[in-house]
Amino acid sequence: MKIYIADIFREKSGLAMSSRNERLSVLEKEKSKIIYEALKIGCFFTKNSLLEDMKNLDVVSVIDIIDVIKNKLYSEKLVQKIYYIEIRNIEDFTPAKNIEHNKKYVILISVQFAGIHLIDNILI
Repeated sequence: MKIYIADIFREKSGLAMSSRNERLSVLEKEKSKIIYEALKIGCFFTKNSLLEDMKNLDVVSVIDIIDVIKNKLYSEKLVQKIYYIEIRNIEDFTPAKNIEHNKKYVILISVQFAGIHLIDNILI
């Protein structure tokens, strides 16, 4: 299996561009930036945790990262359901249990936002 990484085109709010976005109102589009913000918080939490733990285990639990992302997502009432938040290894796309220093991962999110199924991802 070969994985190709391409840029994600985003709206000004950070929302990943999709034909589904047309079904969102102007206000919902603005509030949907919570999805990208949650992804960035997950990355920030991971990087900070790795820096703090470099002297210890040099890994971060995926469960801890997912909890941080869930808390951010559920802070917006328009997030009605989280279908999944997964963290996978970029090299073979296997699910990660821990994030190890100097390895590459992707955070994948699928949510129901204002009645619309939206997906996004970000590299760690």
